[in-house]
Amino acid sequence: KEDQKEIYYITGASRDALKSDPHLEIFKRKGIEVLYLYDPVDEFAISGIGKYNKDYELVAVEQANLEKLDKIEDGESDAPEVESLSDGEEKVFNKLLEKVKDILGDRVTEVRESKRLKDSASCLVSPEGEMTSHMQKVMQMMSKDTTVPKKVFELNKDHKLVRNLLTIYKKDPKDTFIDETIEQLYESALLLEGYLTDPHKLVNRIQDI
Repeated sequence: KEDQKEIYYITGASRDALKSDPHLEIFKRKGIEVLYLYDPVDEFAISGIGKYNKDYELVAVEQANLEKLDKIEDGESDAPEVESLSDGEEKVFNKLLEKVKDILGDRVTEVRESKRLKDSASCLVSPEGEMTSHMQKVMQMMSKDTTVPKKVFELNKDHKLVRNLLTIYKKDPKDTFIDETIEQLYESALLLEGYLTDPHKLVNRIQDI
């Protein structure tokens, strides 16, 4: 893109896995090209290169500056426009985010509205300044560490599922369906990131829902 000084990349296990990564949604929406890297050594090579041709910084999609991306206009889309939340609903949504943080506790560093998602309901993002998710997994494999790193949990307020949660929350903030759904979204995000080692709770919860 004109004035674009970043070359964006994404690393993962395979091309098919990368194509469905929710972090790519904002790039698809903006029509921004992204390098797909799925060889384990790529993560180390990219971090070693740092810049291309001195002027172009290599940036992982999950570490992209969203304010810079926001300045680029969205491309054409067949998806119907989602009606914006009213001021009152925005306040309720913020309370819902607080509820989500209470549910997930110290498993996440923060819960916030997502500016990158359009098709997905939620995703996990590495806190600013930390290594990418794929690099974390590579390092964990080397050290045989199985702990789940704490990440930022983002919710897409325009997604139908989150809108339904908002409706339920307005009627009864203590409805246990909210807890079940948030746990399901969190574990689904863990599964996509490759951190979910025991899927039994997730599968049982799907059947209950």
